[in-house]
Amino acid sequence: MDENDSGIVILDEFEKVLGRTEVLDTFLGMFNDGLVADRRGITTNCRPFIFILTSNLGQDLSPDCIEKDKTDLLKNYVAENGKKVRPEFIGRISLIEVFSNISADEAKKLLNKFLSIYNSLPDFKAKLSLDENALKHILDSADFNTYGARNLKRVFSEHLNQILLENVEKLETKQNFIITYSKNKYELSQFIK
Repeated sequence: MDENDSGIVILDEFEKVLGRTEVLDTFLGMFNDGLVADRRGITTNCRPFIFILTSNLGQDLSPDCIEKDKTDLLKNYVAENGKKVRPEFIGRISLIEVFSNISADEAKKLLNKFLSIYNSLPDFKAKLSLDENALKHILDSADFNTYGARNLKRVFSEHLNQILLENVEKLETKQNFIITYSKNKYELSQFIK
């Protein structure tokens, strides 16, 4: 932050520091005063920065339960896990936004987006598309409701790499192919667009 006049600071999986008073007190000072001092006593102005704290709290709860009172979600987690968090710290959190799991339609759009990235690579001559069975198989394999988009991308890459390795010679041409899935295996078929 010393080197930038403003910015966004993302603190991922913030629940991991809940209960660590020294860490929370540092952030409380930053949120209260807009200043933080390092071990050498050099003070940094934090006011022009936006802090985003991400968390997996409530991932096992239904969206209706979470929407009722988002602040209670944090307070309950703190109480249930014996974490010591000062109420004024919780009070400094100005907005709690809940993100729900991705739907099957959103996951399909992501898979097609991932595929379009492959299709746009300059050294990749062929153009690929997925039929509904191939899409469904990748979605079922990824368990995206539990593990999210990151796992969906990983599973997609694994499956696509398997297909690419098995069809290296075909893919050297500038042709369009459709990836189908049936009888527990993928097939790569040429089609004219």
